[in-house]
Parts: sequence; C-alpha cells; structure tokens
Amino acid sequence: MSNPLGKRLKEIREQFELTQMELGRLLNLNYRTLSNYELGRAEPDIETLKKLSETYHMSIDALVGNTHFDGLSQKINGLSPQDRKIAESFIDFLLEKSERISVNKNKEK
Repeated sequence: MSNPLGKRLKEIREQFELTQMELGRLLNLNYRTLSNYELGRAEPDIETLKKLSETYHMSIDALVGNTHFDGLSQKINGLSPQDRKIAESFIDFLLEKSERISVNKNKEK
C-alpha cells in the first residue's frame, strides 16, 4: 500500500535533521503519533498540518506534495533558523526593489 504523505513528512523531517521526538516536542505531539503519520497508519488533521507548515516555513500544499518543492525553497529551509530569517529578509528586499523598478518604469510610460 502506497503512502506518499507519510514518506513526504518523513523526508521533510529528515531534511530538517529532526528526530520524531524532537519534532513531537516542537508540535506538542507524541512521537508515536508522528511515527503513525510517517508509516501511513494515521493522517494528520488540519491543525497538525498547520503546525507542520509553520515549523517548516512552507505552505501546506508544499508540505503534502501538491506543489514542487523547488531547489531554492529546499536550500532556504535547510538553513539554521537565524540564517533563514536573513535569507527571507534579503528576498523581501529584492522583491521590494523589483516592485519599485516596475513602478518607475510604469511612470515613465
């Protein structure tokens, strides 16, 4: 029996170098519950998916595999929490800069 969600949850947890016990403490869940999710014996409810999404800084879609978990996201999520904040701030800066350039080009037209 196939278990794509469980495999995905395990893959992401391992990318963050967390044990089931560590993740369980972060989410206030028993590690056995996480094990059951990963083995396909149970599925997380929406509140648990939200907590996982917040913990991993990714959308629920990306978490469950509905969108491509691209290389940039993977690199950013592999950073320490402090470095991830720096990277996210820099990306926000670049987006604001791009938006200002776009506004200026529209004014010139």
